[in-house]
This record gives sequence, structure tokens and C-alpha cells, in this order.
Amino acid sequence: MRGQYRNLAIIVAFFSIALVDVCSVIGTARAADTAPPDDAFFAAISTNPEALENLLAERFTYRTSRSSTIGKQALIDELRSGRTRVNDPQLTDSSSTTQGDTTVSVGVVTLRASSSEGEQIIRSRFTHVWVRQQNRWQLLFRESAIF
Repeated sequence: MRGQYRNLAIIVAFFSIALVDVCSVIGTARAADTAPPDDAFFAAISTNPEALENLLAERFTYRTSRSSTIGKQALIDELRSGRTRVNDPQLTDSSSTTQGDTTVSVGVVTLRASSSEGEQIIRSRFTHVWVRQQNRWQLLFRESAIF
């Protein structure tokens, strides 16, 4: 089963930009009450890592801009430890498309990150794959690229 999720994540990441472009052309809009909570994810990483316990799927995978892979517990532990801090995330240029219980969202986020390497302003493009499980959205896959 894990291989199926990995293959899905790779395929989705590859085609996500094209999917969003197609949706914007045909005018697909998401309803606010059924939209995956990208803003809640960014709020959680900056102020409340405990909220990630419910927001991230058990098999969550984060492919970082450095091409490393981080799982759910590793991300939560890193944010809880305070070694990495995220402040003031600003979500822009965001759009999504939904098929059944899966949504792909892409966007740009600008934030201030602090670590042992110092503090920096980061602007990155992200791809999120959300799945609806037990009547709530959970983030299954995240990929980011700094630009």
C-alpha cells in the first residue's frame, strides 16, 4: 500500500501545475466549507505543531526543497523542539482542484525561518496532496521548491 501512495505523490507532484491551470481555464472553484486547509497547515507549523497530529495523514511525506524526505513524526518533533521555527507565513497565489476525496493544491508561501544556520526569509512554491478521511481533510504529501 505504501508504494501506491508514493507513486500517487510522484504523479501528482509532476502534474499538479497543469491540473491547476486546466481548472482555472474551465472555471472550477472550491467551496470554502469543503476546501482543504492550506492556511491551517501554515498556521500550525508557525504557532501550534500539536495541531499537525490531526492535520497530517499517518503516511504523510514532505519532500523538502533540499530533496530530503521527512515523515509526519519527524516534522512534528523538529517543530516542537524549537530547533526550527517558522514565523509569519503569507500564503499567496493559491489554487486547487478536487477529484473525489483527493485535492491537489499549489501556491506560493513567504515566511521567516530560524534555525541553527540563522534566520532567513524564504519564498517557495508548494504542492499539497490532501485526502478526505473520516469526513476531514488530511495532508498526505507536501513538496516545496525555493525560488
